[in-house]
Amino acid sequence: MVYGLPNISFIGWPVPVPCAAHAGLGFREARPADAPGMIAHLLALSPEDRRMRFCTAVNDGHVEHHVRSSWDRSGLVLAAHDGPLWSGPFHEPGPVRALAEFAVEGGDAELGISVDGALRRRGVGTYLVQTGARLLARRGVRRILAYTMSANTSFLVLARKAGASIETDGGEAFITFDVAELTRGYLRRRLAEQVFRAVPAAAAR
Repeated sequence: MVYGLPNISFIGWPVPVPCAAHAGLGFREARPADAPGMIAHLLALSPEDRRMRFCTAVNDGHVEHHVRSSWDRSGLVLAAHDGPLWSGPFHEPGPVRALAEFAVEGGDAELGISVDGALRRRGVGTYLVQTGARLLARRGVRRILAYTMSANTSFLVLARKAGASIETDGGEAFITFDVAELTRGYLRRRLAEQVFRAVPAAAAR
């Protein structure tokens, strides 16, 4: 299943050709064939952003092992592609620009998230988390848990706006998202998108 976030970027990777029919990052569930793109995304993070994502300094080998073992764990990985979501006769999938990784255990899911620096503060991370919550709710998940550094201000802002509970202990932060609240946010957003698209269409008639 595909989940769209309009008006962020372009289709036509590697040539940035604007396309009104597909203007934006595309979200979909990642699969093993996406591992190279996921690795490239994580390796492209700055050293500080990589440390925030993994809560410690990790080398390239650790990143590659982490990605390739993603499908050994019970969970869900959502990837945001810049451009085409799938390969075709004349193109490859666009590069991965953001990831939301959920490791599920019982009614809880542990979250790890990363977004390219150029796409932050545009709602990409929020939409990924909300979309993941929407899918995980169907699997009986009630809470999404995250552990990060207190200096990870982007993620903490996201969590506060989503109504999450945040506990700090020194340089660490423990975050608890309510899946039901995230799902409501997802549905409100989708409804707003549909209304936004319907109004210009009605006016054009």
